[in-house]
Amino acid sequence: TAPLIEIKSSSGGLTEFRSNHFGGQLRGNLIASQYLGSLYRVILTPDGKGVEPSSDPAIPLGDGTTEGRVGEYGLGVTQAPSGELIEVRLETNHIFFHRPEEPSTSSMVVTTVFPYRGGEAGGSVLHIYGKNLVKNGNTPKVTVGGKTCPVTISKAFRVACTLPGGSGTVDIVVKVGAETSVFQAGYRYIKGF
Repeated sequence: TAPLIEIKSSSGGLTEFRSNHFGGQLRGNLIASQYLGSLYRVILTPDGKGVEPSSDPAIPLGDGTTEGRVGEYGLGVTQAPSGELIEVRLETNHIFFHRPEEPSTSSMVVTTVFPYRGGEAGGSVLHIYGKNLVKNGNTPKVTVGGKTCPVTISKAFRVACTLPGGSGTVDIVVKVGAETSVFQAGYRYIKGF
């Protein structure tokens, strides 16, 4: 099978971006770190089986200058459970958190979930991150694939619930009072896991 894309060497980290941070523009993209280079974005086709032509070669995140380069001396990259990118920079002995500057809002919004996949039996804890997830003392109500996910922790920025059983890729819906936020295709049930 031919590769989807060839990424510049030496790329030491690769992660799928699952968050709606950065306006949802990176969700479903692959982020690669290049040693002595930038973080790179690989835009997958909607079915995830190909790469958009604009990604060949991968698109650097940052302006390409030393001062504006995101990921200088990058060794590895991953996504934090709350949606930020975490990058290890070997030569500078630093760990960087790339946090988006999101516009302030009074609306309730879900930005990411963790984990985003697990077994069909359910029973594990799902963490939902966002803004204004608790409002006016109202505890959020969560459904995963249309089934109730009983809430065990509720804070303005994070809600935890116990996953129901299910199958396939499903939406996560959070309701607080009259507000609803849908995290589309937010969780994937895996057979035999």
